Amino acid sequence: MHIRQRPIFVRILALAAFFGLVSTASGYYHFVHFRTRFGPFQPIYEKFNLATLPGQAVPYFIAEQGPSQVAANDSFASLVSQIRLAARVWSEADGSSLKLTFAGLQTPGAPQSTPSIEVVFQELPPGVLAMGGPSVRGAILESPDGPFVPIERATVVLPADFSQQPTWSESFFLTLTHEFGHAVGLQHSLTSSVMSTSITRATTKSKPLALDDVIGVDILYPARNLQASSGTIQGRVMVEGSPANMASVVALSLDGTAVSALTNPDGTYQIRGMPPGSYYVYAHPLPPAIVGEAYNAGITPPLDADSRYVPSTGSFDTAFFPAAKDPVGAQAMVVSAGFAVDGVNFDLKRRQSRPFSASRHSVFRAKWR
Repeated sequence: MHIRQRPIFVRILALAAFFGLVSTASGYYHFVHFRTRFGPFQPIYEKFNLATLPGQAVPYFIAEQGPSQVAANDSFASLVSQIRLAARVWSEADGSSLKLTFAGLQTPGAPQSTPSIEVVFQELPPGVLAMGGPSVRGAILESPDGPFVPIERATVVLPADFSQQPTWSESFFLTLTHEFGHAVGLQHSLTSSVMSTSITRATTKSKPLALDDVIGVDILYPARNLQASSGTIQGRVMVEGSPANMASVVALSLDGTAVSALTNPDGTYQIRGMPPGSYYVYAHPLPPAIVGEAYNAGITPPLDADSRYVPSTGSFDTAFFPAAKDPVGAQAMVVSAGFAVDGVNFDLKRRQSRPFSASRHSVFRAKWR
């Protein structure tokens, strides 16, 4: 993640202020594969195969040597405590079957008999606070919930030098939580959730997960019938008649709840896990990559049947459904539990992207492809 100034984000903030809202922009997204190069597209997600793990819990190990330096009055024991608390956040996500269990200290790179997460310490590039994500994957497996790509090993990389970073700070705790989110299969979000960049994040240590985070992990590791307890909005995004890949479609409620998803290569999308209620829906492009990022918004694109990345569509106009430039002309969509609202489609105009500046004093990454 990179601290950035996003023209689209600024515009959406202004719209949010119109409603008195706080949550905006693109939402939960996973590491995605497709079996075909043409539609219809069924996303295949990377996730841990809980059925093969003792107690259906993902073990995580912490490198025993710890960081080379810590701040005054700080300690490795304090850091271990914060790591364990951050991992527990994902174990307590409502509606998810995911559990992370601390398996002890170990030598980095030690072989494991089961899939696991490893927390290591090493020198990071300037401006990078931490890294995380799946690092070893298996072949596509079938399951009652559909096909998935099993994560065999995930890695969270923390700096070796903590002399300038107190381990007990709220910002570092949210960074840890964010990186564990990458490790279990979540990509970046811009919904002011813990999977967002720090400049767009609105969560706290007392309440680290936003609804978008919870739905994202629930889709990967469901513990309940998500479809029966929530609703769906679905449709297609086109840009001057062509399908838009990785367009962000956001459902925004009047109480400040934002739930959203990204489109498939054929422009189709589903926003799942929505609490019943009325929503205004808008579509917008991802912000462009900045220095240090390979892809727009730092989100790794999906892989097609030939293991090639399917890049996101370029810049286009932001619009509220059905075809409004602002919320005044938007149509509210009523979502009910167990039902899908279909036909929420957009046909948008292409536009030139605008340059913007970016600060690099805080960077988080999940580049383990």
